[in-house]
Amino acid sequence: MRRRKEKRKLFVPLFIIGIMVLSMFGVVIGGLSQDENVEKYNGISFVELGNGYKFNVGGLDHNVYSFPQELERFEGSSVEGLVNDLVVGKYAKVYLDISNGESLGAVNQVYTNLGGSGLFVPSCTEEFAEEERCKELPINSCEELEENNLFFSFEIGENLESYENNCFEVNGNLNHLINVADYVVMKSLGVFNE
Repeated sequence: MRRRKEKRKLFVPLFIIGIMVLSMFGVVIGGLSQDENVEKYNGISFVELGNGYKFNVGGLDHNVYSFPQELERFEGSSVEGLVNDLVVGKYAKVYLDISNGESLGAVNQVYTNLGGSGLFVPSCTEEFAEEERCKELPINSCEELEENNLFFSFEIGENLESYENNCFEVNGNLNHLINVADYVVMKSLGVFNE
């Protein structure tokens, strides 16, 4: 009778441990086979998130709002010309204008995905030099840059891209600005290369 009680005492902890081990094993197996919303584009997997996509290039994860197919319209545009110049190293520094608070989402999209390279530097224009977000940043404009630097500006307005004289200006609604930013990110990382 005493042995039976000892077996029962031993059975309960072993049973609980067994359930925990099996459930952990199930989570691992289930996690591997879990059906995520994954779409491929040029051999790169894009995992659909609630408000965009995540993809991995060179061992680093990147987040964008748009799927690449939606951005193919920028191929052959001044935006593609800009990215091609960035990729070949035409510029030593690209000053991202953060003066316009309404367009910070687009600026942030470029900076968070490509800022680690050291090429992109947050900047402001003279008009916003006293704003809190600009006090510690370089003050630039298209006219004041050295030849091997670029001033990159996003502004809310009518859809328009202009790329000339060390200056790239993008105007449009926030959705258009984000699309341009996503294209710059993906094109720079080789997503559109076949």
